[in-house]
Amino acid sequence: MGIHVHTKIKGLAGLLLARQCARKRRRWGRTMARKAGALLIVGMLLVVVSTAATLKVKDPGVRGGPAGAGGPLPGLTSAELAFFQAGLAAFGEVEAVKDGLGPRLNLDSCGGCHAQPTTGGSSPSVNPQVAVATKAGAKNVVPSFISLDGPVREARFKFKTDGTHDGGVHNLYTIAGRTDAPGCVLAQPDFRRAAARNNLIFRIPPPVFGAGLIEEIADATIMANLATARSSRAARELADDQIDMDRAGPTRAAMTAASRGSAGRRRTSPS
Repeated sequence: MGIHVHTKIKGLAGLLLARQCARKRRRWGRTMARKAGALLIVGMLLVVVSTAATLKVKDPGVRGGPAGAGGPLPGLTSAELAFFQAGLAAFGEVEAVKDGLGPRLNLDSCGGCHAQPTTGGSSPSVNPQVAVATKAGAKNVVPSFISLDGPVREARFKFKTDGTHDGGVHNLYTIAGRTDAPGCVLAQPDFRRAAARNNLIFRIPPPVFGAGLIEEIADATIMANLATARSSRAARELADDQIDMDRAGPTRAAMTAASRGSAGRRRTSPS
């Protein structure tokens, strides 16, 4: 009897020892796998850094050559082409007070702001808003956010002085002091105060290439497309609701539906 017990104990001890050895081997294998993975990542990073250093990537800067935009569409009739040319000339016209400039302005020409890479584009490389500040004797002060090598900017105030939302454009300059605007004493907006209160937002000129084609779309078509888009969004939201309900059960589903309804009311309420 004692011999059998002794044999069983030895067998159990051997089994425990074998399990310990197996665990150690697994831990060792995992450790080596992690080390190998780390070495692989380091090796890949070294290859990437070495490749980047070899390629010597360089920003090519502004693209040269023809602008590839700003011209009339092919196939226009003679009347349509004449209409385009007349619009292009008006867009590039530099205006004086007698032409309707002022009393507030950001520049004296549409084409002066929309000039890169050609007429109808965006800000030119040299900002014309610096020179126009004192053009023809004007007494404007160039705001701190306008510079020769910076973009043309249109400024808006976030809030009015009473704390209500503004968002409207506040033109940079006035015609006060200009030789073609005698007697004008209109002051510039207080951009220094607005900047100190973090009350300024800006927009640069967007390219207007193709805007004439957009003008050809009837308002009714635009509104119909908007209604279709809203219907599609509502259908997607209903489908999302159903998925949530299927996954979450009755209590969670009711909460989800209520949340969707509140969000929908917020979206459709007048601003």
